[in-house]
Amino acid sequence: MPVEFFLHTPMPDDMNERRAICRVARLLDQKFQRSSHHYFLVGNIDPTRKPIAQQQGNMTQLDGLLLGPKFVAILEFKNYFGRIEAGSLQGPWHAVTRSGAQKVIGGARDNPYHQAVNARQVWSTYFQEASDAFLKPARAQALANAWEHLSVLVLFHPYLHAKSKLPAMGQADYWFYPRSLDHVLDLAYSLRSDKLQLTPDERRQLIQQGLQAEPWELISDLLHQLLGYLVVKEPASKRLPVRYPLYKFEDFTIGRSSTVQGHQVGNTGQSILVSSLHAQIETDQKQVRVRDLGSKNGTYVQNKKVDGNGVILQPSQTVYLGEVSDEACQLWFEPIGWYETHAADRSTLRTGTRHIDG
Repeated sequence: MPVEFFLHTPMPDDMNERRAICRVARLLDQKFQRSSHHYFLVGNIDPTRKPIAQQQGNMTQLDGLLLGPKFVAILEFKNYFGRIEAGSLQGPWHAVTRSGAQKVIGGARDNPYHQAVNARQVWSTYFQEASDAFLKPARAQALANAWEHLSVLVLFHPYLHAKSKLPAMGQADYWFYPRSLDHVLDLAYSLRSDKLQLTPDERRQLIQQGLQAEPWELISDLLHQLLGYLVVKEPASKRLPVRYPLYKFEDFTIGRSSTVQGHQVGNTGQSILVSSLHAQIETDQKQVRVRDLGSKNGTYVQNKKVDGNGVILQPSQTVYLGEVSDEACQLWFEPIGWYETHAADRSTLRTGTRHIDG
């Protein structure tokens, strides 16, 4: 298969990290499953586990590792909604929201760039030594300086705010890539090193022998099993309700900004009460949660205002954006079981109006 998935340790407890790695896996599967090139994704690399724990030096935890035909890239996930502001690579980074500025850290480091520099240094050494163990001497010699081309992708999810102000990359521009998570496909397609080019077998050996990672057995269920559909209705617009598939460990944002990773609300009628970045829908194994993103006019489930912690959304409940009224932008969740029960009925189950697949 053109995309192979591995886990070094079990999925992280942090739900944001789970959603991020599953999103990357889903995007890679959709884009490259019929590709003639092989890609490999490894999730949740723990430096305290053998054989990495035997390595001398301050090894770091990695959210993921992506290996393509002409690149190898460390993945680090950052969950921020506000615009990112950073005056320099060396100085502090902040996420600026309606409620103020929040410092963007990089693990134990002051910012994502410092985190990336450290990770790249220790892991390039480790990968070279690990690959030397299974490569033939001539091949190992040919790749002697290749790991200097190891890349680091700092992926903001659900997206990197469009008004973010990132620093000039300088000499780091060939290996350090702070991007929106969905840009991982562009990077996977465009990253090129004239030295760090491992064959599919070499990449697989590095993963299975060098990291001792195991195939991600449950990935098919996570990628392809629908929980149901999120339906968005804007009464003031002429658009029919729009239906979006929701999978396990997924996030979906809604607002009036064109940068939302989900549904962009129009500017007519009561929809003007919707903020640029208004609310987020999050899923886990079974449940759907809605939370407010610091909107001006609030998010409501039935008649109760939702805070930043969010609430579990039941299939019978309606979410209102901006105000509780029939004219407000509304959304609701329809479990996949409803569609299996009403398989012959292709109308919107709640309204009787045909809706659109997202």
